[in-house]
Amino acid sequence: MRRCEDMDTQHSQRWLSDQMQRSWGDFWVVHAILHSFAFDAIYWQKIDRRFWGLTQTDDPNEAWKERLNLLNENQKAEMERLVTRQLDEMEDRVLAWDPDEYTENSVKG
Repeated sequence: MRRCEDMDTQHSQRWLSDQMQRSWGDFWVVHAILHSFAFDAIYWQKIDRRFWGLTQTDDPNEAWKERLNLLNENQKAEMERLVTRQLDEMEDRVLAWDPDEYTENSVKG
């Protein structure tokens, strides 16, 4: 009887461990979405591996190149168009902002 109880305990601990690992992975996905400033680092350190497996390098500046094979030719072309458009927009982007009271006073004074 003791042996059966030990097996049940081991099974439930393993199940809980599996659940916690999935939950921890979900945490990183949500955290990356809510904290866009950290998205890139979180994605390459936590999320990419979870869904696509390990890469030969841990350097995100190189790892993305290994993932290009997941895209079809149309997706690659669309990505190139998006990058080109964003680079063009950076050259003539006008920043618009509403100054606050502190900024207005420091400019006047």
